[in-house]
Amino acid sequence: MYRGNSSRILPIILVLIVIAIAVAALVSIGRAIFGGSDQPAQTQVDTSQQALRDTSSGHSVRMTVRGPIVADENFRSYRITVDANSRNLTTYSGYLEQPIDVET
Repeated sequence: MYRGNSSRILPIILVLIVIAIAVAALVSIGRAIFGGSDQPAQTQVDTSQQALRDTSSGHSVRMTVRGPIVADENFRSYRITVDANSRNLTTYSGYLEQPIDVET
């Protein structure tokens, strides 16, 4: 009596279909419980972008450029600070940033 491979494949296909339905049901239940309502999500405002664009007094931008790693007496770094009222360029000597020149 030859029964063929269909008798072995049919139960496997049925088990896979039942597993797929169970996973889909769990996902939909999870979304219903934890997903909340269908209202659109509130947009978050990036405050760092707003702070960069703020030109009121008290806000400034600073950039520091450090030179290559060399001996302490040969190391130089530069700091540029820009705010609404002034621009400062400070030159530092050494790794502990001892100021040697200030331009305003």
